[in-house]
Amino acid sequence: MLKVAPMLLTREDRRKDSMMRNLRAAGMAALLVAALGAAPASAKDSAPEETFPAVIDCGRGPVAVISGADLFEPLLAVEGHKKYKPLAWSVTVDGELFEFDNGKKLSKHAVDCSYDDGIAVGTVTVKKA
Repeated sequence: MLKVAPMLLTREDRRKDSMMRNLRAAGMAALLVAALGAAPASAKDSAPEETFPAVIDCGRGPVAVISGADLFEPLLAVEGHKKYKPLAWSVTVDGELFEFDNGKKLSKHAVDCSYDDGIAVGTVTVKKA
Protein backbone atom coordinates (compact mmCIF):
# COMPACT_ATOMS: atom_id res chain seq x y z
CA MET A 1 0.00 0.00 0.00
CA LEU A 2 1.18 3.45 -0.87
CA LYS A 3 1.83 5.79 2.05
CA VAL A 4 0.88 9.43 1.75
CA ALA A 5 3.28 12.06 3.06
CA PRO A 6 1.82 13.86 6.14
CA MET A 7 1.87 17.25 4.43
CA LEU A 8 -0.32 15.89 1.63
CA LEU A 9 -3.11 14.91 4.03
CA THR A 10 -6.13 17.16 4.12
CA ARG A 11 -7.09 19.11 7.20
CA GLU A 12 -9.95 16.69 7.95
CA ASP A 13 -7.61 13.70 7.89
CA ARG A 14 -5.23 15.30 10.38
CA ARG A 15 -8.10 16.53 12.54
CA LYS A 16 -9.25 13.00 13.48
CA ASP A 17 -5.81 12.14 14.82
CA SER A 18 -5.49 15.35 16.81
CA MET A 19 -9.01 14.98 18.21
CA MET A 20 -8.15 11.48 19.44
CA ARG A 21 -4.99 12.76 21.12
CA ASN A 22 -6.87 15.66 22.69
CA LEU A 23 -9.58 13.32 23.95
CA ARG A 24 -7.00 10.95 25.39
CA ALA A 25 -5.12 13.83 27.04
CA ALA A 26 -8.35 15.24 28.49
CA GLY A 27 -9.27 11.83 29.88
CA MET A 28 -5.87 11.40 31.50
CA ALA A 29 -6.07 14.90 32.98
CA ALA A 30 -9.54 14.16 34.42
CA LEU A 31 -8.27 10.95 36.04
CA LEU A 32 -5.29 12.78 37.50
CA VAL A 33 -7.47 15.55 38.94
CA ALA A 34 -9.88 12.99 40.41
CA ALA A 35 -7.04 11.05 42.02
CA LEU A 36 -5.41 14.13 43.49
CA GLY A 37 -8.71 15.63 44.59
CA ALA A 38 -9.78 12.47 46.44
CA ALA A 39 -6.85 12.47 48.86
CA PRO A 40 -7.61 15.80 50.60
CA ALA A 41 -11.32 14.99 50.80
CA SER A 42 -10.67 11.71 52.59
CA ALA A 43 -8.10 13.34 54.85
CA LYS A 44 -10.67 15.88 56.07
CA ASP A 45 -12.80 13.23 57.74
CA SER A 46 -9.94 11.36 59.37
CA ALA A 47 -8.57 12.08 62.81
CA PRO A 48 -6.01 14.90 63.17
CA GLU A 49 -2.33 13.88 63.06
CA GLU A 50 -1.61 15.04 66.63
CA THR A 51 -4.53 13.98 68.81
CA PHE A 52 -5.51 14.61 72.40
CA PRO A 53 -8.02 12.28 74.09
CA ALA A 54 -10.67 13.84 76.31
CA VAL A 55 -14.11 13.20 77.76
CA ILE A 56 -17.03 15.59 77.29
CA ASP A 57 -20.51 15.39 78.80
CA CYS A 58 -23.25 17.43 77.16
CA GLY A 59 -26.02 16.06 79.38
CA ARG A 60 -26.44 12.62 77.85
CA GLY A 61 -23.51 10.88 79.52
CA PRO A 62 -19.77 10.99 78.96
CA VAL A 63 -18.46 10.81 75.40
CA ALA A 64 -14.82 9.96 74.62
CA VAL A 65 -13.50 12.38 72.00
CA ILE A 66 -10.22 13.23 70.32
CA SER A 67 -9.12 16.67 69.24
CA GLY A 68 -6.22 18.27 67.45
CA ALA A 69 -3.85 21.06 68.46
CA ASP A 70 -6.23 23.76 67.16
CA LEU A 71 -8.78 24.77 69.84
CA PHE A 72 -11.58 25.24 67.32
CA GLU A 73 -10.95 22.05 65.36
CA PRO A 74 -13.94 19.70 65.68
CA LEU A 75 -13.92 17.21 68.55
CA LEU A 76 -14.42 13.75 67.04
CA ALA A 77 -16.26 11.10 69.09
CA VAL A 78 -14.24 7.90 69.28
CA GLU A 79 -17.37 5.76 68.88
CA GLY A 80 -19.76 6.77 66.13
CA HIS A 81 -17.45 9.50 64.79
CA LYS A 82 -19.91 12.27 65.69
CA LYS A 83 -18.41 15.74 65.42
CA TYR A 84 -18.72 18.51 67.99
CA LYS A 85 -17.61 21.95 66.81
CA PRO A 86 -16.13 24.03 69.68
CA LEU A 87 -17.43 27.59 69.86
CA ALA A 88 -16.02 28.68 73.25
CA TRP A 89 -13.75 27.32 75.98
CA SER A 90 -13.52 27.97 79.71
CA VAL A 91 -10.96 25.59 81.21
CA THR A 92 -8.54 25.52 84.10
CA VAL A 93 -4.99 24.26 83.66
CA ASP A 94 -2.75 24.04 86.74
CA GLY A 95 -5.05 26.41 88.64
CA GLU A 96 -5.05 29.06 85.88
CA LEU A 97 -8.31 29.89 84.06
CA PHE A 98 -8.28 30.11 80.26
CA GLU A 99 -11.25 31.46 78.30
CA PHE A 100 -11.44 31.51 74.53
CA ASP A 101 -14.18 32.06 71.95
CA ASN A 102 -14.12 32.06 68.18
CA GLY A 103 -15.33 35.67 67.97
CA LYS A 104 -18.66 34.74 66.43
CA LYS A 105 -22.14 34.97 67.87
CA LEU A 106 -23.15 31.74 69.60
CA SER A 107 -25.61 29.58 67.71
CA LYS A 108 -29.01 28.88 69.24
CA HIS A 109 -28.01 25.21 68.94
CA ALA A 110 -24.91 25.70 71.12
CA VAL A 111 -24.61 23.39 74.13
CA ASP A 112 -22.37 23.72 77.19
CA CYS A 113 -20.47 20.51 77.90
CA SER A 114 -18.12 19.56 80.70
CA TYR A 115 -14.60 18.86 79.43
CA ASP A 116 -11.74 16.87 80.96
CA ASP A 117 -8.57 15.74 79.19
CA GLY A 118 -6.52 15.03 82.31
CA ILE A 119 -4.75 18.40 82.10
CA ALA A 120 -7.48 20.91 81.28
CA VAL A 121 -10.80 20.74 83.12
CA GLY A 122 -13.80 22.97 82.54
CA THR A 123 -16.48 23.74 79.99
CA VAL A 124 -16.55 23.73 76.21
CA THR A 125 -19.48 25.20 74.30
CA VAL A 126 -20.10 23.15 71.19
CA LYS A 127 -22.38 22.94 68.20
CA LYS A 128 -23.09 19.41 67.11
CA ALA A 129 -21.75 19.23 63.56
